[in-house]
Amino acid sequence: MGLFRRFERVVRYGGVGAAMALLYSGLTAGLVMSRIIAWPIGASLAASLVVIPISFLTHRAITYRDTTYAPVQWLRFSVIAAATLAINVGLVALAGPLHAPYWAALVVGWFVVPLATYFINGLWVFRTRRLFAVDRAP
Repeated sequence: MGLFRRFERVVRYGGVGAAMALLYSGLTAGLVMSRIIAWPIGASLAASLVVIPISFLTHRAITYRDTTYAPVQWLRFSVIAAATLAINVGLVALAGPLHAPYWAALVVGWFVVPLATYFINGLWVFRTRRLFAVDRAP
């Protein structure tokens, strides 16, 4: 099995994740800069509510396209999305007491959160049998 084929789900996950991060960041910044929602935390929450269903549908269609759909996936994905939001906010909140810049917490989140959610999505949400290779029908 070729290296790309072995890690193609990871590549697809990374591409979808990067697109969703750009969408989320763009929506958040747009809401704040346009003053539609001037409070950054409120804008972040609003952007999350828009991006979460798009993220689920995109991951379902691209990252985990080879897994069987089950209606419970949406609920499980929402639980993971809420936990991710809490983790990111928690990391930023910890930056102050640790005398670290808030952007350092964001950088930590960019690496920790996707790594954890990849495994949780694969094992619990979409229930794939193989995390590092796409299951191909014989």
